[in-house]
This record gives sequence, structure tokens and C-alpha cells, in this order.
Amino acid sequence: MPEHDERPAVSVIMPVYNGAQWLSAAVDSVLTQTLSNLELLIVDDGSIDDTAQIAGEFAVGDPRVRLLRQASNRGQAAARNLAMDRARGVWIAPVDADDELLPNRLRLLAEAGEREHADLIADGIFFQGSRPPGTPAELMTWGRDDHGLDLLSAEALIRSGMQGGRRSLGFLKPLMRREFLNENNLRYWEDLRFAEDFNLYVRALFCGARFLLYPESHYIYRQTPSSASRTEISRIARHAVSSSQRLRAVVPRPGSAELTAALDEHEERWLLLAWFEQIKCAVADRRLRKAIELLFKLPTSPSRIIRFAGDRARLKRQSLRSESRKHEAA
Repeated sequence: MPEHDERPAVSVIMPVYNGAQWLSAAVDSVLTQTLSNLELLIVDDGSIDDTAQIAGEFAVGDPRVRLLRQASNRGQAAARNLAMDRARGVWIAPVDADDELLPNRLRLLAEAGEREHADLIADGIFFQGSRPPGTPAELMTWGRDDHGLDLLSAEALIRSGMQGGRRSLGFLKPLMRREFLNENNLRYWEDLRFAEDFNLYVRALFCGARFLLYPESHYIYRQTPSSASRTEISRIARHAVSSSQRLRAVVPRPGSAELTAALDEHEERWLLLAWFEQIKCAVADRRLRKAIELLFKLPTSPSRIIRFAGDRARLKRQSLRSESRKHEAA
């Protein structure tokens, strides 16, 4: 970063709602970065626990920390937008309030982003805690032997995670050039309560963003056991389908056949998940008539349904083998 520039190199934006348990660790991991020229904007999104008190103590103790508060819970997208509007840094870095950064992360990504003239740049992710069956402990952002920086396309982002057991690149937490976001009027869609990150990244790529993948992992993503019911999973799937359909409205014209195919496949996978979960819920609740009705309302071709079911069966087998190895080790 230019030494004469008085702006922070990075503005870290951290929305938090009732996140007192992990907030201190997340904030410490930001403030102890080897890149000290940063600001941290914590957005208390209507919390009713000790979040505001903890964040306020950090703000008093370190001038780089600013606490923003919302009177009611409006969701991560709205909280991030508030922080983005107040940010002053060259780069904006979203960090969740229950995650942590390795010490060199912001310096490495900011330096590489400037050197490579990136608009967005993301590293890989280490997953801690409970993971969905069949998913890896690390989301890697490289695939070449030389570990060079790969350029991410909209098609590759949309297709990522569609194959069973793979992680979607929508999990990434990139550094985003603030000037690029402002020039293209890019903000999170606030009515989205699921995959709002993925949605923003896709739209940035639609605007011509140069999105680079850094070939190391320096972000720690903490996962807790999911408490979502089958009905909740179906609701999430419906939201994802709606988001995919809305993305079609902002596809640059003329859109490529590959991009259209990627959006088709992405939407189809979520439609299948919603349909599959509805059937499972109906069977579990002994609503067999409803389950039979759903079986005759196929969301796509039988061959694609068979492939989808095969993916899920494979994940189940992987999960059972993993649990078996854990018991044997114990």
C-alpha cells in the first residue's frame, strides 16, 4: 500500500448479533494482524446479550475500532451495508464475529491485491467445529501445482459446490476494493438471509471484477452443529432459488451460454434439495398422501434426480465411515 496514503489499508466489517461468546477472539485476531494500518467496524445488529458492552470496551481501548449499533435485528446484509457505507479503507474485508484470522492474512491479501491489480481477492478457509457429512476440513482456493493465483469467473463461482461433498466458493471472505464496489453501486441485497455473500460476488463478477484466488488458507471459519429442521432446510432452498432467479435479471447482455447453463444447474440443484426435503418431511410426519403427490411433481428429469440421490447417498456413506473410524479410534 502507498505509504503516503492516510486511509486505512483495510476496513474490516464485522456484523454481530448476540455473538458475545466468540466476539473477543474474533476482534483480537483482527487487531493483532501484522498489518496494523486498519480499521475495524463492529455492527451490533440489535443484540440483547453482552455484545455491545464487549465491542464498546474494544472501541475505548483501541482507536482503530468503531462500534455501530442498529436498534433492531436487520440481518447480516443490512449490517454489512451500514459498515461499508462508513468504511474509509482501500479494501473492505468482511469477517464474521465467530471466526478468526491468522496473523498475516490481511497483509498478504492486501499486498497481493495491489500487486495483481485485483478488485476482489480471497484465500482459502479452515473449517473448525461441526461439519456437514462428506465435506472437507479446508476449502482450498488453488488447484495448480505451482500454487499460482487463479482468476475466478462467474461461471466457476456459480458451479462451485454443485458436486456432492465439495465446498462452494460462496463461503469465501474476500478483500474487496472499496472504489470498485462504490463505482458499481454494489451492496448486499438486504432481503437475503442466506448466501448473501455468494450473491454479491456473482454480481461483482457480472460488473467485470478481477477476482483472484490466493493459494493459501488464512481464514478460520467456526461451525456449530446445525439446529435447522427439515422445514428450515426447505425454506433456505427456496430462498436460494429465488436469489438465483433474481441474478438472471442482472446478467450482462449478451450473456454467454456457459453462464446461462451454470445458472440453470445452480437453480436446479436447489429445487431438487427443496423437493427432496419436502418428501422427507412428509414421510417423517406420516403424511404419505402428500409424499406421493410430491413424487409425481418432479422438478427436473428422472436422470438428474437419480444423480442427485446418488450424490446424497454417497455423502451418507462417507459420514457413516467417518463415524465408524472415530469409534474405532476411541
